[in-house]
Amino acid sequence: MAGLEAAPEEIKINIAETLRARGVDVPGLPDEKLKPCRQTKVTPVGR
Repeated sequence: MAGLEAAPEEIKINIAETLRARGVDVPGLPDEKLKPCRQTKVTPVGR
């Protein structure tokens, strides 16, 4: 985790993804896999 704190901002998310793949919990950085990559046309049911 010390290497993550010393890393440049532009690669911190990549390092966090690698650590998560190895089973390490990385708080404070978003998981890019859960970030939407495109707009959808789906509307919620019942609205």
